[in-house]
Amino acid sequence: MISHEKLTELYAAMVQCRMIVERTGALAKAGAIPRSWTMDGGNEAALAGMTGDLDRGDVLSAPGSRWVAALAVGVSLEGLLAGSRKGRGGTGTGTRNGAAGISVSEAMKAAKAHKAAKDGRIVLVYLTDPDLTDSAGALVKRMKRAVVDNLPVVFVCHFASRALREEFDAAHRRPKGAPEALAFGMPRITVDAGDVLAVYRVASESIGRARGVRGPTLIECVDHALLFPESAVRDEGSTDPMRVMQEHLGKKKIPADALRKVEGRVRRKVHAALGVIERKRTADR
Repeated sequence: MISHEKLTELYAAMVQCRMIVERTGALAKAGAIPRSWTMDGGNEAALAGMTGDLDRGDVLSAPGSRWVAALAVGVSLEGLLAGSRKGRGGTGTGTRNGAAGISVSEAMKAAKAHKAAKDGRIVLVYLTDPDLTDSAGALVKRMKRAVVDNLPVVFVCHFASRALREEFDAAHRRPKGAPEALAFGMPRITVDAGDVLAVYRVASESIGRARGVRGPTLIECVDHALLFPESAVRDEGSTDPMRVMQEHLGKKKIPADALRKVEGRVRRKVHAALGVIERKRTADR
């Protein structure tokens, strides 16, 4: 059972991601920040769920989602701001998780180092459609190598494109007689990308497996429409991850006032941070 404290923490991470997406989009539209500093929405549940059990010293590689992913796992706003001012596109190294913006190649090196050190640290690699399009071949090779080397890695692939998922699926056809749930010799788990609790449970189990030196796992976060193409078109709000989470928290008797306090706290932090960036950007013109 997920504790009320963890549920609130997951909700706060989702709120933070969505606020950053909305605020950076508005600032970019106004010309206050570059478009490269923004992030597409819709990943709140996946980001919050997959990072919920990461510990200090774990490594997150999210090359195409550095801004939102970094904030989701507790990288300091100060670190992000410093990175932005130096022109690194809003990424920084973490105070809770090491090297949030590193490449997949660097992440694999970190996994080997953690395994050799026997320190219980793990690496989580998060890739979205653009990353998978650009580097699918190299990713497949790294996944196979992670299995051979029994590395403490969790791969999370977030699919929004049916064609890309089919292409990726074809790349890891299982050997004859092998279970469908295995990909490259590692467990392969498919989960609804919009269900933060489902993502969290799967990620928590996979992270624990990696910490126990039981090898890597592949988690496929798939958008609801791709997982359930036969379902009828529903009201947009009925599948909105934030609304679904709010309803769940209500059923768990977590007061609405408590959620509003969380939202207020996150809003103040995000607005203050992006306000600094906006003022800095304006002053540099």
